This record gives sequence, structure tokens and C-alpha cells, in this order.
Amino acid sequence: VRKICCGSDHTLALCSDGAMYAWGLNNEGQCGVGTTHDVMRPTRVAALPGLGAGAPVGAFAAGGRHSLLVTAERPEFTGKEQSVRGLLYAWGCGQGGRLGNGNTTNQCSPTLIEPLVTPNRRYM
Repeated sequence: VRKICCGSDHTLALCSDGAMYAWGLNNEGQCGVGTTHDVMRPTRVAALPGLGAGAPVGAFAAGGRHSLLVTAERPEFTGKEQSVRGLLYAWGCGQGGRLGNGNTTNQCSPTLIEPLVTPNRRYM
């Protein structure tokens, strides 16, 4: 395990191979494993849309009822049409618009936050 963070009732861990795992209370999808069933053992977080499993993780955080992830650059991703650096993903409780995806719907898997995606512009 390279990094770990804790929300109110769930935990996220990033392993040295780049895989992210989650466990704990998951009633609003905050673990990002594709369901709302509580997660009793470390379970791999669903793949990031458009990037797949093993996408480069730069930073991540576990909120009270949601989770966030920002991608990082990796050599094998350079030279592509759009950089993967600084893409923001969110999942879990959407109440009050906290996920930033334009609605209040809970998300059980990582969701790309589209307004922050602009070609040739980096926000992070």
C-alpha cells in the first residue's frame, strides 16, 4: 500500500501497482465498486471511464459520503491526443451537487467530471 485515506465510514487505499481498493459503508456508492452494498473486505474500485483499470492516480480523497480522484501523468500516456493528467473523477453521494457532475444523483462508480475537461488545458 502506497497511500491510504479515510472518510467518515469508508477507506480508500492505493497499492504500489496503481490499483485502488475501497471498503466500509457504501450505502451511497462512496466505495466506487459499482454497488451500494457495504464492502467488508478491500475491493478494487471500478475502472475510470475512458482510461480503464490501472489508470495513473495522482491524488485521492475520501469525504464523508463521497470520494474524489485526480489522475497523474505516466510515460505510457504521453503523446496521446489528450493528456490524462489532472482529470477529476467523483463518486458516492450526489446530494447538494457535491460530486460536481451537474446533478444530485448518487454514483456507484467513478464518474468523470466533464466541465473540467478541456483539450490542451491543465487544471492541476
